[in-house]
Amino acid sequence: MEKEVVVLDTDKKQCKSLCDLLTEHEYLSTAMSSYIKMDHYLDDSDCRAIILNLDNVSVTNKSLKQLRVPPRGERPISTTFK
Repeated sequence: MEKEVVVLDTDKKQCKSLCDLLTEHEYLSTAMSSYIKMDHYLDDSDCRAIILNLDNVSVTNKSLKQLRVPPRGERPISTTFK
């Protein structure tokens, strides 16, 4: 099973560098530049971790809480970001 990590960073050069580093350590990395793209991607992926560059990505407590994985049997929280 692949160990997938999503990297959310609007700086494409930094994002590529981090994805390259993750790949060197045998992680499957996926670069994202916006919440909306990430939101749609996470709906259909088996992502194990998300790395957010908080220097250039604006997040709120609510948006971070929406990223959590719900306990078994609980419905997932909508992860639609505006």
